[in-house]
Amino acid sequence: MKKPKNSKRFPNVFFGRYQVWSLSPLEIDELLENGWFRNGHYVQTTLGRLIDKSWRPNLMVRVPIEGFSWKKRLRKLLRRNNSCFEVKIGPFQPREEINDLWSDFKKQVHGWENPSNFSYHVLKGNHPSAFNTHEIAVYNDGKLIAFSIFDHGQKSIASLEAAYDVSYASFSLGIFTMLVELQYCIENGMSYYYPGFYPKGLPMFDYKLRTGYTEFFRAQSNEWLPWHELSEEDWLLETVIKKLNMVSSLVTEFGFRSSVRVFDNVIFPTSNTSLANYNFHLVAEGKMNNDKALLVQIAHDPFKNKFFLFKKIILISPESSIGKNYTLVPAELVGGYTSLLALSKSLKKILEDGMAP
Repeated sequence: MKKPKNSKRFPNVFFGRYQVWSLSPLEIDELLENGWFRNGHYVQTTLGRLIDKSWRPNLMVRVPIEGFSWKKRLRKLLRRNNSCFEVKIGPFQPREEINDLWSDFKKQVHGWENPSNFSYHVLKGNHPSAFNTHEIAVYNDGKLIAFSIFDHGQKSIASLEAAYDVSYASFSLGIFTMLVELQYCIENGMSYYYPGFYPKGLPMFDYKLRTGYTEFFRAQSNEWLPWHELSEEDWLLETVIKKLNMVSSLVTEFGFRSSVRVFDNVIFPTSNTSLANYNFHLVAEGKMNNDKALLVQIAHDPFKNKFFLFKKIILISPESSIGKNYTLVPAELVGGYTSLLALSKSLKKILEDGMAP
């Protein structure tokens, strides 16, 4: 069991996402140790991610370097490709050969129609030094055939992206660059290698577990544990969606339409109970008797095992429908509830009060 120190900048919350323009090596270590990840110029928690237009439960994974030993087949792959190709490691240098390889890879392997410029994709206009971003470049007779990039902390590295020439698929270059990153950690006295987030139910990400010795971040208890201790309860996004769907049936009984919606907040998480601290809400709305609409939003906090109920009053212009051309007053926190029964009673009261003439 490995518990990270409490972090003010990267707190242990279900959802957090905000902008950064640089990270020091120590901050990169702190970010990763607390189950966060960098994506462009955002840092965010990783318990839920949008992948191929679908939200997936995720876990942050890492490999501790102390005690690590190579599996025979991985050591063989590492030796074979090192003898076949030239490998260069150093600070990331954006250039056309990387962008071209990235674009071809994304089109052919992932089906992207118009991949963005690679440097902009990973740095959003920042210089690579802003996040101490490094690269591994694999060449065959002077031609770039694979690369990966990683943020370099003081005692850890975080793998970000990789691409390879599909005509070299038999050399398992995607796995190979990951192994080179891991070997770099070993040779440079690093403590942890972070292959990134691991989404549930997508076999294409299983390669991140192939090294063995994998640990995952159990957010609800704020600790890193061996992969074999993983349970269904660790996929917290599934818990949140399940709980909100249970509430949805209650709201429907009261005659209000509802749906689970995702809100792409960009705000530093606070200790105050706020809608901004949750990106998945159950939203229920219904017209009142005085050209107003009552908007109810419910969040579930899996750490506290609590529902939080908020309400807003929407002023509807005569020509508009609910959800269009309205003015919002700030959301009011109604309360927090550990049981569906208590939530149901509070819901019933505010919905009935809202419909009263």
